[in-house]
Amino acid sequence: MSLRAMAIAVGVFSVLVGWLSYDPEVATAPVPIISGVLVIALAIFGLIPEFVHCPKCGKKSLGKKPSCTHCGASYGTDGGPVE
Repeated sequence: MSLRAMAIAVGVFSVLVGWLSYDPEVATAPVPIISGVLVIALAIFGLIPEFVHCPKCGKKSLGKKPSCTHCGASYGTDGGPVE
């Protein structure tokens, strides 16, 4: 499961729990709903980084970096090695 899919699932869960337990007398009641919507929006717009596997050393790096943080191998635009 990708980080984007997990973020959407957590956001939907937060919105549902916030909606079901909403109490208008509590000042912080809308916080789970707002944070859930924010997480879902970040995931939909692609602002949550994904893991990239290095083709040279096989380790995972987070985000869209031009090279591996462990061995320094360069990535192509598709995440593959630069030839």
